[in-house]
Amino acid sequence: MSSCSSTVHTLDLCYCGLPRVLKTSWIDNNPGRRFWSCRMYLKNERSGCGYYLWHDPPIGGRYQNIIPGLLRKIDKLEDEIKALKKKQKMTICILVGTNLWLCTCYYCCSDMVIDAFCGDIF
Repeated sequence: MSSCSSTVHTLDLCYCGLPRVLKTSWIDNNPGRRFWSCRMYLKNERSGCGYYLWHDPPIGGRYQNIIPGLLRKIDKLEDEIKALKKKQKMTICILVGTNLWLCTCYYCCSDMVIDAFCGDIF
């Protein structure tokens, strides 16, 4: 017996009888436009009951052209931030490794070895 077969629903419930949820579309045709849907849509590999109702009026003209481009720019900047964070971690690892090596030289090696490799650092 499926609870999704009911044809009766209220403004607050989807066809499954669950409270509907407000989501935002980010596809190029309706960027930023909100809609009501079944809360099971795209959860746990279920498609839900198919309940769908636009909350916002259609987006027209200029906004429909501008928003997708802005979203692509945001994605590109987020990718750049990830790459920079990865580079920063690598730099920190190199600096920490170099510092550990220098400390090891300082504490474990004779003064002659330190003078030969490190000069006037210490």
